[in-house]
Order: sequence, then C-alpha cells, then structure tokens
Amino acid sequence: MFEKLFKCFNKNKYADSKTIDESEKKYYKPDDYYTLKANEGTMFEKKVITFEERKEKSFPSQRGLYVGEIILLYCCDNEYFPNPEKGYPGYLWFKYGIRDVGKVLRKLQNEGFIEYGVFNDNIKKLKLDKLKEIANCLGINNSCSKSELIDKLLNNDTIGRNLQKYIEPTYRLTELGKKELMDNYYVVYMHKHKRLTIEGLKREQGSFTVWDVNKLLHDKDMKKWKEIVAKYEYEQLGISYADKLESAIKKEVYENDEMKQFIQNLKIDLNIKRDEELGFQEEMKGISYKDVGDDKNALIHFYKSISYKFDAPALYEQTAILLRKYKMYEEELKILEIGQQYTQVNGITVLKIDERIEKVKKIIEKNLKNK
Repeated sequence: MFEKLFKCFNKNKYADSKTIDESEKKYYKPDDYYTLKANEGTMFEKKVITFEERKEKSFPSQRGLYVGEIILLYCCDNEYFPNPEKGYPGYLWFKYGIRDVGKVLRKLQNEGFIEYGVFNDNIKKLKLDKLKEIANCLGINNSCSKSELIDKLLNNDTIGRNLQKYIEPTYRLTELGKKELMDNYYVVYMHKHKRLTIEGLKREQGSFTVWDVNKLLHDKDMKKWKEIVAKYEYEQLGISYADKLESAIKKEVYENDEMKQFIQNLKIDLNIKRDEELGFQEEMKGISYKDVGDDKNALIHFYKSISYKFDAPALYEQTAILLRKYKMYEEELKILEIGQQYTQVNGITVLKIDERIEKVKKIIEKNLKNK
C-alpha cells in the first residue's frame, strides 16, 4: 500500500507522458526528467507552464501559431525532426511546456506548415560521419568528400533502394512554414538571447522574456518587430541590438585598417576601481553585440569590462577572438596578458589564456621573420 502511494506521489511530480506513443518514447529522456518545476530547490525555482496553459496566457500569430509551435518550425528548419538521434531537447518542455513533441509536429504537418522532405533532401542534411557510417554498412568506399559521398549514394539504383533503410524521413518547412517563421522571427531571436530574465523572478529593471515580447508585439506591425524589441531591450536591459539583427545575417565586415584605427582609439583605463558587477554587465553586452555581428560595439563593451578588471576568462578569450579576426596580434597579446593577471586562481592562470598567449606569440614571431 505504501509503495503504491509512493509511486503515485512521485508520478504527480512529473509531466504526464501517456499521450506519447511507446515507439516514440526512446526519443525522450526518462519520465522523471520532466519535472513540474524547473530548478527545484534553488532560488530560481519556478513552475513549468504547459503549452496548453501558455495558450491561455499568450497571443497566437496571425496564422494561429503560438510561441512553442514557432520554435518547432525553427527546429524543423535546423535539426533532424521528428525522432532526432540524440532525442528531443529538454528546453521544449522547460521553456515552452511541450511534453509530447510528436503530437505538436503532426498538428503543424496537418496545418500545412511542415512536410516530410524528399529523400535527396534528407541525405544532404546528414553529417559526414553519419554518411560514412552508412556507406561502410553498404560496402562503399567512404574516403572522399561529403559531396562526392552523397553522389555515390544517390547515383546507384541498388544502393539507393537500400539506403531508405538507413535514413528516416525528416520534416522540412513548406513555403507557408517558411513565411510563418520569418514573420515571427522574434521568437527565435528571444530563444537565442543571452540576457533573458527568469520568468516570475522579481528584479528592479523589469522583465525580459519571450512572453513579454509576445504581449508587446500583439496587434503591432510585425515588419517593425526589430525596432520595437530594440526599444524594449534598452528599457529593460540598458542595451539595444535587436535592430542590428540584419548584421547577424549579413555579417558586417570591416577592413583590417579601419578596425585597427578604431581599436587604437579605444582606451583601457586600468586605474578604475575594480567592479565585478559593472564588469559582468559590460561583458554580457559585448557578447550580445558579438552574437549579432556588431564587432565594434562588442569591443567597446569588452574594453569597458576589462577596465573594471573583471576576472572572467571568457571576456579575454572573446576579445582575443575578435582581435585575431582583424589580425591585430600585438593587441590580442596585450589583452591576454591583462587577462592573465586578473583570472589567476591561487596564483595559477586559467589554462586557455596561457595556451592562447603562446599561440599568438608564435604568430607574431613568424610575421616578424617574414618581413
């Protein structure tokens, strides 16, 4: 009797999986992974709001899709759904409340947003390691490039028929699905955002989540979503880069000489008092700008963070990566050596910084020899 009560109690702590077909359960984590609370027992604990509950509290797109469904469109455009080899990601439950992913995918398929891709499309989406594994099973020489291997697999009729056994069909977006995703790309933008606030957690500056933006954009002209979200970002986070999203697609490129002149005008004042909080804030702003391809603003904030003597190794690594991009090796070395001072733990420098210093020194030495 007590054992039954114990099982019943534990069952109530996890999301119900009874709608998931037994044949599909291997693509999910164990049932006890899908807890009803995220980060339980910590200061960030919060109740997981299910997809059905979200529909009552959020707004659908003009075509009737909710945030979680739009994220699945993005997944189908970038991953191998349904039944991914490594299973469905946990964020679909904890962030978007979707427990039965297959059920929502079938709904999207029935409504014409996704469809199964043709065989040729499916094989082209596979990674080289997987293609080599299939070729090996079929007795095909796999010592060639990905494109050559795909040609071998597709252009042999006998192999082509056998190949169907090794490759599951995957979804792709229909033209309707592509338009829906692009019209509501704010969902993807917020999904990737590095500085989202925790829903329900009180903070002086306010709240910045995909659900806030969903309400903000309701009844707005979606063509202006970047401008609207950028303004809201600035109000809530003190930064604004949604309106620079295009640069993440176009990847704005600066000439080395132009960037060199720009960096020479940046100053790192190491006489400023150490401030961990301001250092962290500036680092996060820099990372966010780097993510959308705005290298100049990224470096401005990285240099400000360094001025506050912030001790995060990632700060110096990310700054070094940008400087390496523009072949500013001496500047990279200077930044890394500053980082070497501030990121020591018990007198030992973080290993990655030491390794990067040695590599950039070799580049500088090689360049001097070639002059």
